[in-house]
Amino acid sequence: VKEIWASALDFSDADLERAKNKVVTKLVINGEIPLGRMTTLGMNWLYRQELSSLKDQIEKYQAVTKSDILKAWEA
Repeated sequence: VKEIWASALDFSDADLERAKNKVVTKLVINGEIPLGRMTTLGMNWLYRQELSSLKDQIEKYQAVTKSDILKAWEA
């Protein structure tokens, strides 16, 4: 099992960029639909008590590094 989890953490910077681009694309598409944007805003408020713009959310995702993911995994 440890080998499976370890292999999941073995990804390249290009893999990370592709993943971030997919997430950002989904955010943008959902942001274009009023229901999608309202749902995102509502969930952010319910779980985090914060409201953030689509631009802020995109910037947060784009700022994620491989190091951030590995630190979160170890926590």
